[in-house]
Amino acid sequence: MNGDTIRKIAEIKECKWYPQSTVLGEGGWDELRPVIRDWKRYELFIGDEPESVFSITAMNDEVAEFACNSQFRLDNTSYAIMEKIVTWRTVKEA
Repeated sequence: MNGDTIRKIAEIKECKWYPQSTVLGEGGWDELRPVIRDWKRYELFIGDEPESVFSITAMNDEVAEFACNSQFRLDNTSYAIMEKIVTWRTVKEA
């Protein structure tokens, strides 16, 4: 692992969240995976926009709210922070 990857992993562990666009060098995700195993995915929607403006993975709801507020000025606008939950169902199995 290079120095940038090691620093980024330490930052994620300290902040307890990271943007979905985060890129880690070789071995980075393998190192981080045990820490983030139970973290959840969140999407930030602002106003009436149908598309998410910010996607993160965070340790819990409170951290997700803090992360969104730290990246956007949300005090004077309507917004929603939503946990993204994906479920799968088998249509056909052969």
